[in-house]
Amino acid sequence: TEHESSHLGRFLSEILEVLNDWSRSESVYNKMCDGCPGFRQSVKGATLPFVKYQRLVRHWQARLAATFSTGLNVSEGVEVHNSLTILSQLVGAGVFPIFDVQHEQIKSRVQPLTTDSGHTHGRSITVMAKSIYGRLEQCEDKMAKLK
Repeated sequence: TEHESSHLGRFLSEILEVLNDWSRSESVYNKMCDGCPGFRQSVKGATLPFVKYQRLVRHWQARLAATFSTGLNVSEGVEVHNSLTILSQLVGAGVFPIFDVQHEQIKSRVQPLTTDSGHTHGRSITVMAKSIYGRLEQCEDKMAKLK
C-alpha cells in the first residue's frame, strides 16, 4: 500500500543515511565500526577494510538503482506509484542516488513518467515523477563520480 511504501522509504532513508556517512570518511568508519561483529570478515577475523566497505556501498546503491529501474518500468500503476513513493523519500533525504551512474539511471527512468503521454498510469504518477525529477535535477552536481 502507499502507507507501507512511505514507511519503507523512511526506513531505507534512515539506514542509508548512516551507511553513506560511514562510507565518506575512513576515520568515522573506523570509530563506528571497528570491532563490531557485523563488520568482521569472519568470526574471528579483522574488521572489513574501509575500501571494501566503500565497494559494498557502491554495490548496494547499484542494486537499489536496478530495483527502482524495474519498479518504474512495469505496466502496473500501483507498483510504479509505490516505487515513486519510496524513491521520493530517498531522493528527498539525499541518500539515494549518491553516485553519478545510478543518478543517470534513475533520472532516465523517471523522465518518461513526467508527461501524461509517457505512460498510462494517471495524473498522480505524473505529478510525483515531476517532483522527483526536479529533485534529481537539483542534486545532479553533488553526485560522486564513478565513471
